[in-house]
Amino acid sequence: MSPRWKLVAKLLFSVLLLDQLLFWTLLTRPAASLRSLIELTGRATPPYYRLQPNLAVPWTLWRAATVTHIHTNSLGFRAPERPLAKPPGVRRVVLMGDSITFGTGVDDADALGVQLQAAVTGSGLEVWNAGVPGYAMADFTGQLPSQVLPLQPDLLVLQLSRNDSLVPMPLSPAFLALLQVSGLARAYMMLRFNSGTDHPAYAAALATFLQTAREARVPVLVWPEGVPERQNAELRAIAARFGAEVRALHAETLARLAGDPHLSAAGTREAARRLWPLVQRRLDGASPQSDYP
Repeated sequence: MSPRWKLVAKLLFSVLLLDQLLFWTLLTRPAASLRSLIELTGRATPPYYRLQPNLAVPWTLWRAATVTHIHTNSLGFRAPERPLAKPPGVRRVVLMGDSITFGTGVDDADALGVQLQAAVTGSGLEVWNAGVPGYAMADFTGQLPSQVLPLQPDLLVLQLSRNDSLVPMPLSPAFLALLQVSGLARAYMMLRFNSGTDHPAYAAALATFLQTAREARVPVLVWPEGVPERQNAELRAIAARFGAEVRALHAETLARLAGDPHLSAAGTREAARRLWPLVQRRLDGASPQSDYP
C-alpha cells in the first residue's frame, strides 16, 4: 500500500473511531432520545417534525436512570384522547412550548398540561398540551395554524425559553436513520439544535404568531421561562403591539430535575398553580396585563 493510501486509511479509521466514541457517550444520547419520539412532517417550512401520534413508550432522560412514561393522542399531543371538534359549552386552553411544556423528564401525570387541568376549578375546561421538545419560535408559528387553531382554542399559553431564537433544523429520513448508528450525526444534531440563533427571524416569527392568533380572535398568554435578558424589551414590545399578555412566573424559583434544567414534578405542579389564576382571568375576558421585567 502506498504512503498516500496508508494516510487515507488512517484518516478513515480515525473518523470511524471518533464517530463510535461519540456514539457511546452521554453527549449524543439526547439526539437518539428525541428521534424515538418524533416523525417528520414533510413540510418545506417549520415545523419539520412533530411527536408521533399514539405513542406509549418508556423513556429515559439522558442524565438520569429514572424511566418516565410518555403517551400521545391521535393528534400527536401529550394530552388525553378527545374529539377534534370542540363540544358545546367547553372552553379549551392549549399549551404551546418546547421541552418544558412537553414535560421532559417527568411522567404524563406530572407534565404541565395534566397539572394545569388538575388545578382547574369548575367544569367545562379542557387543557391541551401541544409542547414538543426542541421546538423554537419558528416551529410554534408553523404549528399554530396547522395543528392548534383547528382545536378552536379559547386561550393559548405560549412558553418561551432561552433557545427559542434558534433556526429550526431541517431533517430527512436518511438523517434520522443515520442517528441510529452515527455519533457524529448525533453530535451535529445536538450542536445544531443548540446554536445558530437568528434574533431578527425570532422577532418576526413571534410577531407572525401573535398576528395569526389575533386574526383568529384567540387571546395569548406568554410565559417566558429563561428568556435571555437582552430579548426582554423586544418581547414586551411585540406582545404589546398585538395585545398579548406577558407574565412573570418567577421561573427561576421552580424546582428542577437534578443536574438538568427541566422542571421536576414539583416544578410543574408549582408552575400550574401560578398559571391557573392568570389563565382564569384571561378566560373571563379581563384585559391583558403584563408584569414581565
